[in-house]
This record gives sequence, C-alpha cells and structure tokens, in this order.
Amino acid sequence: MRQGTVLGLYCSALIGENLQTPIIQKHWCNDVSIQRASLIVVPAFAKYLRSVPSLHEAEPVWSAPQDTVCIHIQRGELVYLGIVSQEVPALEVLELLEGVVLALVEYIGHLSELTIKENFATVYQLLSEMVDSGSAVTTDTSVLRGLVPVPSLVDRVIENVSGIGIRTEKRPDVNTSSTPWRSQGIRHTNNEFFVDIVERIDATVGADGSVVSYDVSGDISCKSRLTGMPELLLVMNRADAMDDVAFHPCVRTSKWHAERVMGFVPPDGQFKLASFHIATDAAPRLLPLQLRAAVS
Repeated sequence: MRQGTVLGLYCSALIGENLQTPIIQKHWCNDVSIQRASLIVVPAFAKYLRSVPSLHEAEPVWSAPQDTVCIHIQRGELVYLGIVSQEVPALEVLELLEGVVLALVEYIGHLSELTIKENFATVYQLLSEMVDSGSAVTTDTSVLRGLVPVPSLVDRVIENVSGIGIRTEKRPDVNTSSTPWRSQGIRHTNNEFFVDIVERIDATVGADGSVVSYDVSGDISCKSRLTGMPELLLVMNRADAMDDVAFHPCVRTSKWHAERVMGFVPPDGQFKLASFHIATDAAPRLLPLQLRAAVS
C-alpha cells in the first residue's frame, strides 16, 4: 500500500446513531489492494462508531485495519470519512475534509443524502479534481469553477431522469494565469466588496473576575463582486498584534512581511482571506464583557 497518501473518501448518512451504506465513495489510488482494503476498513469503522456511547465521543482519528487510519468529521446528518495511509498528517486530512464540505455547499447548497444523490455527477467530478493520486490539489471553489461547471436546473433534471451526468454547456477553460483563483473577463453591474472579521475569545476567569488565561483568534472572510482584475489593499489597525497568520493564496505574503498590509487580487465570490491569532502580549487583559461566578 502506498504511504503518505489519501486513499479514499466516503460520505455516509446517519439514521439515529447508525452509519449507513456510503452515499458516495471515491478512491484516489488505482490500486486493487486499496479497493479491497476499503471493503474491510469501512465496515470496521462503522462498527467502531456503533461501539461508542455517542458520535460526539468518537475519536476523529482512528487506527483502522490494513495499516490504514480513518479520519472523519460529522456535519449535520452526514459523516465524511477519509481513509489514509499511516504517514499522512491528520490535520491536513481534516482540513481537506472541511474544504470538501465547504466546496460542496457552495456548489449544491444544503448537504443531505437527497441533495448529494441529486447532484451525484457534480459531486464525483469535484472529488476527482480535489485530489490527484492521493495528494490534495485544491478545494478552492474559485479554481474548481474553472474545472467543474456549476450544475443548472436542467442538468439536475437530466441526471435524475437518466441516472447519468450530462453537461450541455461548454466546459470552462482552465485558468493557467498567475492568478488561478480568478478567471479572466469577470464583469459585475455593481462593484461591491464586503469584509467580515470574526474574533473568538477563549478565556478562563477567576472567581474575583480577573482573567487567568486567554486566547484570541479570528478569521477575515470576504465577498467580492468586482469587475476585471482589481488590486486591493487591506490595512489593519493593529497588524503588529496579529500572529500565526494563514493567508489565502491570493495574498502577496512578501508585502505583508515587509509592510504589514495585505495586497491581493481577490477571487470572485465568497472566500476566507486570512485566519490569525492575537499575540498574548498584545491581547488586552480586560474582556469585552463582565462575568460573575455564582456557586449554589
């Protein structure tokens, strides 16, 4: 079995606390031994989930038979399971699974057993483009839209009636420019750009109201509806306090390191520009709320 690769992904529905037969499965390695192993690993994983008192208590990373590891996330009524070889970092697979879910939501909306079956061809094409020979390629929908067309109502009707995926429109051209996240020739009647900054505070407060420990992190989410190839610059008031910043590929990291400003050509639509952590010595000792402890 090949080492260091994502072998396959399985999406299953939950009825109560029981894992059902996978709705869709995709093998990214064309190895007969891998496909045979999945016949053993998936039932073993389902048996493991039935053995825990609650799905919330199930370990996200579980050592499985056939020298494999099962890594899963649960979103709503669906479980997304990645089967990997021993040497794959678990966090990379969890990030891949999260990216798969976000991409599917943007393509087909609410995810359920029914919507995945109704858009089976589209979902399968997306999974084929996201991973190549066991190595993650991209889950960025601005790139995927150049590879897999967004399904129309006519496509869905044809798929439901015939049972096969038919695409009557011309396949979009793959963007091979220096900005693969943004296609050429984008036009909007109204040019708009929205920014949402969401910060999360995790703190421990003593009985006297003093802050014992704290951690501040956040995400910068954007929605772009701009014409052409706009060059944007985002300046933060306390950029020096931002630590462990993870950027979208569109951000010029050299400009950030030199000037502490974000210069970028944005993708079209919704995307996460950056995630960050506030350095401990820069975070305020006072919380933006008051807490009073009461023990009865």
